[in-house]
Amino acid sequence: VQAIADGTFALCRHLQHVTVPQSVRSIGVQAFLRCSELQHIDLPDSLERIGSNAFDGCTKLDNISIPGTVQHLMPAVFSGCTNLKKVRLGNGILSVGRAAFSNCTELEEVDMPNTLRYVGTGAFSYCQKLDSLHIPAQLQTIEDEAFSLCRNLTSISVDQQNKHFFVAHGVLF
Repeated sequence: VQAIADGTFALCRHLQHVTVPQSVRSIGVQAFLRCSELQHIDLPDSLERIGSNAFDGCTKLDNISIPGTVQHLMPAVFSGCTNLKKVRLGNGILSVGRAAFSNCTELEEVDMPNTLRYVGTGAFSYCQKLDSLHIPAQLQTIEDEAFSLCRNLTSISVDQQNKHFFVAHGVLF
């Protein structure tokens, strides 16, 4: 199996744990959409693509580690995962798409790799428990409202080697 097709497991309300085989390179659009009982998913290092809304509305998923072989996170890929607390983006990821983690209201921690260059519109909007953020060295673009309504975001730091952003008096420029 090299791909999980679009919508394959969408609305499977009893699915709790998934280990994606090493042979899989692609997870399709809405593949696990609103799998409301999904608590844990293991993604293989062979994975190259995760489609838009693939895990949208998986309300019991509490952490995710995305391998760096997935260079571009598509729009709304983990949107509405209201129990998601920790996100680890693997080294090699270049972009986080529009609304990728929007409405992840319990999100507290995001590990961004130094390879990250782009954060899309509303990518982390409504992540109300996110309180700190580190801007990695190669990040060049943060689109509008990328971190809007992150009401607890009080600490922002920028990698010393980043030539595009800086923080002054607690404000990101």
